[in-house]
Amino acid sequence: FQEMWNDQFKKNKFEWKDVLDKKNVLLYGLSSKFLYPTDKGVDVDIPDIYDIVFDPLMNPVDIESARFIVRQNIFRSLREILADKRYEQKGKDELKIYKDTEVGIVQSNTNAEQFKIKMERLSAMGVSNTDFPYYAGGDVIVNITEHYSLHWNGKEFERRVFVYADDKVPLLDEKLEDLIGVDFWPFVVWM
Repeated sequence: FQEMWNDQFKKNKFEWKDVLDKKNVLLYGLSSKFLYPTDKGVDVDIPDIYDIVFDPLMNPVDIESARFIVRQNIFRSLREILADKRYEQKGKDELKIYKDTEVGIVQSNTNAEQFKIKMERLSAMGVSNTDFPYYAGGDVIVNITEHYSLHWNGKEFERRVFVYADDKVPLLDEKLEDLIGVDFWPFVVWM
């Protein structure tokens, strides 16, 4: 297991992610890590401080007390979303129609501008340009928002993940445990 961890540590640049995490704490007083399973183990992402919203009524020393956590400004191209098997076909079809409207085209341009601002902010923090996704000139950029929420199922509260494209088109509504195999919030926060 140690060798697997060492391999993941090098390939996924955990040391750089740790440096970014510490810079967030120094600059903003708070940082978080998003943990998610992959085929080869667990990977770590350090969301930009502007891209994560925690329940304001959450106990600051117990992230499990949060009723919701929102991860926003996850930029993807339309073709990536349409190829992703996790998303519901109904949502993908609705997104294709929405992106062909005048409002959808304007939103795509706004998303491209927001993506550029985010990349400038990360670059100023020392994140290498090679770590940024690149989009072709004709790519339609979509802003994904993931809502990790407590949801009443009629008997008890369960943790669910709701994913929206451009805050309008629902792409996913699934139980957290079914989605990633855990029943705790997949975030770690410096407190």
